[in-house]
Amino acid sequence: MSDSVAGKASGEGRGAFTAALYHRWSDVPAAWTALAHETSATPFQNPVFLAAWYQSFCHNDPCQPVIVALAGADGTPALLFPLVSLRDRGLRVVCFADAGVSDNNAPLLGPAAPTSPGTARRAIEVLRKALPGHDLLRFDKIPQKIGSRPNPLALLAGVTEGPLNAHPLHFADDFSDYVRSRAKKFRKEQARVWRVFQRLEGARFDIIADPVEAQELFATFERLQSERIRGLGQEYSLDEPEYRDFYRRLLAEGIRAGTVVFGALRLGSELIGGLIGIANKRSLVFVRLGHAGDKWGFCSPGRLVIERVLEWAHGAGYRDIDFSVGDYDYKRDFCIGSERLLEYARAGSLKGVAAAGLHYAKGVARGSPQLRALVARLRGSGRSAAPQARSLKSAAQG
Repeated sequence: MSDSVAGKASGEGRGAFTAALYHRWSDVPAAWTALAHETSATPFQNPVFLAAWYQSFCHNDPCQPVIVALAGADGTPALLFPLVSLRDRGLRVVCFADAGVSDNNAPLLGPAAPTSPGTARRAIEVLRKALPGHDLLRFDKIPQKIGSRPNPLALLAGVTEGPLNAHPLHFADDFSDYVRSRAKKFRKEQARVWRVFQRLEGARFDIIADPVEAQELFATFERLQSERIRGLGQEYSLDEPEYRDFYRRLLAEGIRAGTVVFGALRLGSELIGGLIGIANKRSLVFVRLGHAGDKWGFCSPGRLVIERVLEWAHGAGYRDIDFSVGDYDYKRDFCIGSERLLEYARAGSLKGVAAAGLHYAKGVARGSPQLRALVARLRGSGRSAAPQARSLKSAAQG
């Protein structure tokens, strides 16, 4: 049941939308849950992920859930926007449920989702009218497609390039074809470290299927990741209470529901490498990587646990893998691609006009090689490409 309903229609006939506003994830109609389990959402919009997110990050006044469902004129589901309203630099901002733990932000798609720039624009206008008072509507990390379907947000006028890239990998039906596509030196090294690891007493690789076991291993996983990231002199915040609560909820419910994958390399009961991913039917996104340090460097547990999870994922039927944001050298060894994520901003009041304009100007600059080169020269750098922005999630992949 919606707390309030915005019965605004956009035009007549085709392209008309109505909006319903919800302030609790639990109030969202069950029909959207069913759609999310298909290919109408990325793994970051699955119900388990979003339920854990709203429970962990949006339970106090500064952050208020703002979940908007758009339907076509005949009531057919069109778009579901999992949003929040929060304060940022003196502005009331409406944005996606993110907090640095989501690699991409997108609406869930229904059968009536827009497929043309015109209908996408009309849908956004209905969305804006349905929102509570705000200064800025800001969408970051927008994927260009959702499964095989176009993302309506990517069709909007005013959308620009963001600072981050997704890193996709698509499998053919034969896993050995993928293995052969990688550099020979890397293939041989991966095979060697797996043989080395297997010779150790108690060596094992598992996909953790028991939520209780996952929680027990997660405590060690957090320590390994924290020690490694901080040891590199980088900021690490994923062990703060809200983030820890979120990932524990995600593991508890996601492993049970089959939307979270936790791969573990162990020697007996000792965890030396772990990889956590979130999934839907065909897609798997790697979100956190943790592994032991120098003591186990001879068997490269970070790269090895990735290799083992990739092979398992292929056998389990996953064909689309995303190595997530963060431009790290080790990802290129696995022959991944790179897809730019997009951004969009609209002012909701006079206070938000300057912020929306700055957001747009930065995006235009990122999309211009000439402007990127100028910025690089002004910074005294010889690089012409804009540096990849970091986030909590990119740190989690280091």
